[in-house]
Amino acid sequence: MNDIGSMLKTVERQGRRLTELVGDLLLLVSLERHLTPPNPEPCCLNDLIDDLVEEFLASAIAAKVALTSQLPDTAITIVGDTNQLYRLVSNLIANAIQHTPRDGQVKIILAQHDRVALIQVQDTGVGIAPDEQARIFERFYPCRSRSRSHNGRYRIGISDRPGNCSVTSRRDSSAKCMW
Repeated sequence: MNDIGSMLKTVERQGRRLTELVGDLLLLVSLERHLTPPNPEPCCLNDLIDDLVEEFLASAIAAKVALTSQLPDTAITIVGDTNQLYRLVSNLIANAIQHTPRDGQVKIILAQHDRVALIQVQDTGVGIAPDEQARIFERFYPCRSRSRSHNGRYRIGISDRPGNCSVTSRRDSSAKCMW
């Protein structure tokens, strides 16, 4: 009976992953063909990050990675597509947790400089090789990192999203991704 329960959990987990992948691919096609126009609306980035930290806390605990956030006391609200922003920051956090070794740290920092909001996802993971840093935002770029859970999967890039993304990293050290 225990084996059946374990198999059912595996099937459920794989089903969720497949659903997420299909959703990502449908979104990609929709964005490329401009089928779904952006839905700009007021979005409180403080709330968005709080929600994401809460969502990823169980994954971080299971990976034995400390997940924290640093938010300003005042709310930072922008006009943007909340669902796309959520997906973007979610991808950054998921990658940071996946590529951070046990007892490492992932920190999400929200700041505002003049009239620009800055979201940073910092980790103490394995780092990103200099020759890969510019390419990680490309669509379907194969990740060649040495994370503890590397499986050769391709990542869907975020280059089509509005705003600027950048990465700072040293191989065998840590990474900081800013948007």
